[in-house]
Parts: sequence; C-alpha cells; structure tokens
Amino acid sequence: MRAAATATASLAMLLGTIGEPARADDGQALAPFLPQHFAVDRDAVTTLGDFSLDDWRMRRAEHCLQVDELPTNGGENFFHQLRGLLTQTPLANQLYHDLSGSDVTVCHGNVVAMAELRPVYMASYDAIILPVARDVGKFFVSASEELRHAWQDQHGMISNDTVQNRQAYMAETFMVEADGATFAIATAYQLREVGEARAWDYLVQNPTYSQMANAFERTLTEGAAANADGAPTTANWQDAMRASYAAWFETETLEDIYTDRATVLLADMAHADRNAAYEIAVLGERLEGLQTATRPDTYLGEEQVAIAVNAAFDRFPPPALQQGFRPAATGPASGPE
Repeated sequence: MRAAATATASLAMLLGTIGEPARADDGQALAPFLPQHFAVDRDAVTTLGDFSLDDWRMRRAEHCLQVDELPTNGGENFFHQLRGLLTQTPLANQLYHDLSGSDVTVCHGNVVAMAELRPVYMASYDAIILPVARDVGKFFVSASEELRHAWQDQHGMISNDTVQNRQAYMAETFMVEADGATFAIATAYQLREVGEARAWDYLVQNPTYSQMANAFERTLTEGAAANADGAPTTANWQDAMRASYAAWFETETLEDIYTDRATVLLADMAHADRNAAYEIAVLGERLEGLQTATRPDTYLGEEQVAIAVNAAFDRFPPPALQQGFRPAATGPASGPE
C-alpha cells in the first residue's frame, strides 16, 4: 500500500536523525533493546495453548513481527523501524526488555477483517494490530498505547476471568485504558526529547488527550524545578504519570468511548454484590509485584485502582445502592473474603 510505503520511508529517515536515548530517571540507562535472528519465524511457532490461535499466528507470520525477532521481509521491516524509533525512549526500551521472551507480536491491519479497523491488542492471540495512520504522530501514540496493553496482559493486569460483574469489568477497562494512554503520553514526551515531536504535537492538539498531556508536562516540569540540578527524578516521572492518569477520568469523552463499546458485554453481566472497597482490593491484587520506586512506569497504586473502581460504580450504580449500599472512597480497603 502507498500509505505503508510512505510511513516506512519516514521512519527510516527519523532513525538517522534522532539522538541518544533520553534518561527517564536519576539512575543508569538500561542497555538498548537488541532483537535477534531466529532460524524459524517466531510467529510460526507460537505456543498459545490452543491450536486455532497458533494457526492464526502461523498463517499471518509474514505480516507480523514478534517483539524479539529481526525482520525477514519488507512488511516486518516496517515494524522493526518502528521498534527502533520507540526504543530510543527509556520507557519503550524498558517495555521491550520486559516483553522479551513472550509471544507478543505486532501486525499490520490487513491481518484482520473489521468493520471499523482501529489499533487494538488482541489478548487471546498476543497480537497488536496496527493499521497505518495518515497522521504519523497519531500512529506513534497508538503503537505505544497498544504495546502497553500487551505489557499489562503479560503482567497480569488484564483478567482472563470470563465471569465478572459489571463494575469489576468496567473498573478494569478504565484502569488499563487510562494507564495505556498515560504510557503513550509519557513516551511521546520522551520522543520529543530525542528529536521526534510529532506524537507529542498530536496529543496537545487533540481535544481528547490535551488535558492529560498538559497535566503530565505541568507536573513533571514543576517537580524538576524543585531539584537542585533541574532534572526530573524517577519520583517526578511517577507523579507526572499519576497526574495524567487522573486526568483521563476528568475527560468525559474517554469514559464515554469505553462505556459505549462495552454495552453489549455488560448486558450479560450481573451487578457487583460487594461494595467498591472489596473491588478495589481485588483489582489491587493484580498490581502486586508491579509497584516499585525505581521505574517511572510502575506508578500505579491503590489510589489509581480506587479512581477506576469508583468511576465504574458511579457509571453503573448497583441496584443495592438504592438500599444504602454505598461505594467506598479511596481509603484502605478490606481484602476478598
């Protein structure tokens, strides 16, 4: 396709002009992510636990690039160049290191047939679908967000439980979507620091995401200004990502988008029979082991879980609320019984 060829050439030119990787914190930079050569295409030998899923991947191997592998054709090379650009940022470089050894792959949009083709992470297939966008900045943002969704899935943030209540399902949806957008915003900021500003420009000019981007930059700038050397620390980066995450819930359009998409699924789900404090504890368990003070991207904590859960209860009040059953605030929550 002409659009794909144009975008590929653009990425190639960018890779020759950007500088050294930016540092996201006050520690040592992680070694650059290095893909490997494999004798057999990694997409042709997946072990997803289901023949139909593995067969789907095998039949589309030439249109997808697994996170660890070097390309063997022009289509795969497009995503190799994208990976090379994104991993100039500490956040995406760390993400690729984290996903190394997994079955996660990035595929062209033509591998699926959808009435409304949009960037999506298909968890069952461990596959990110990235249709080429005319706006390169938007494409970089979409790629970063869907890569974060793959990271979330590989680290247990996305439930594979087919029986959930409405409030739990929407709380998870809100949390992973707000976190995905926040990661994309932080990555776009780091891309700007290494000379590629189009993702950031797209965000600040987009009415849906500008509030999140502005909250991130304002918080990071204020935090860095208080430091003796004027450079942001890991703590400053985490604070900026928390501010951006919170702003997602203040942007009504975003909650509306994911609420509308879930309408059909919600019709078959029961309401929660426990209060919000219980759901906060359940969802919070998935973050155990993911919270550290040494990485900007491990900023999520109980406060962020509570924001998502309470938003879900506000959007879909359980009938029991009419009988004095109130959702909890953001304080300590009792665990599952």
